[in-house]
Amino acid sequence: MRSNSEITVANFRESAVRSFLFFWYDFELKVKNLNRKEDENVFQQLRTRYAEALKTSLQQTAEKLLINFQGNKQGLRVCLTEQVSHNISAFMGKVDSL
Repeated sequence: MRSNSEITVANFRESAVRSFLFFWYDFELKVKNLNRKEDENVFQQLRTRYAEALKTSLQQTAEKLLINFQGNKQGLRVCLTEQVSHNISAFMGKVDSL
């Protein structure tokens, strides 16, 4: 049987995937017509803006889950913080591959 923290982390991951895809597809639409050689500065500004927006969204989701969690909140906080960092790194890696 799964523990409450495992269930909470799974719920976070499900929400994180939705957020990731939302921000990714929106970012992709914004930069699709940019010429990277001429508009690199604009691209980098958008990259930063979207990464920060995703991070904020993920942190808010994590905080909501922590508020409702009954158990070791500190351990769960560490796990969710790692999940946020992982998602931001994945987003940046995907952006950098364009």
